[in-house]
Amino acid sequence: MPLTIHCSLSYHESKIETLPVFANGVSLGVYGNPTVFDPKGAMPPPYSQADFTTFITNEETAYAAYKQGGKAQKPAFNAARTALMGGLDKMATYVDAIANGDENIIMLAGFVPTGLIGGAAKMASPLAPQLVKVENGASTGELNAECESYHLNHHYGCIVSEGKPLSSGTKLNAQGQIIIDPAQTNRIFIDVNNERKKKFTGLTKGTDYFFYFYVVNTGGVSPLSVAVDKMSL
Repeated sequence: MPLTIHCSLSYHESKIETLPVFANGVSLGVYGNPTVFDPKGAMPPPYSQADFTTFITNEETAYAAYKQGGKAQKPAFNAARTALMGGLDKMATYVDAIANGDENIIMLAGFVPTGLIGGAAKMASPLAPQLVKVENGASTGELNAECESYHLNHHYGCIVSEGKPLSSGTKLNAQGQIIIDPAQTNRIFIDVNNERKKKFTGLTKGTDYFFYFYVVNTGGVSPLSVAVDKMSL
């Protein structure tokens, strides 16, 4: 019988510079999705976000002091790194309890799911982005958009509909194919540059634009996000 997929502890082998980056990703994933990781306040994370951030900040500060001050600062750095690692271990245990083997939830939390048999588990298709933000840019007719980070090995696309939302016949299917409804007679912008942060220029002043994000990994393509609309100034 296969073992339940859980959070990989491969971060224990992380290089010094990359561990805080990974931990920040976990912080974003867990505390940025309270409906998943603290449903109705019934099962909160083992730390407040402020306390978990303190582990990260202390490790970064201690490492900077170690690089500058040499061996005399190493014990303090080791202690701070051990504390951060312990915090991540408790967070992984918590996420495992919430996920109950669900790869998507593990990845949403910023961890890597592992099957333990034959190495890492096959990456699951990502969930639809939940945190889409759109802001006016520095120039007239410029809108900048982004969604939450899904961390390594994920690519980001964005579809923008000018003047009205996408019609029900315009879809992104599970094979990653964008199907445009013939009734969709307005201008459509499709950004496929893989970057999470998008910039759209040359837009019409005073017109509403509807933004939809999607995410791609080796397991498949996410559904489209809920539309976020913004007027171009």
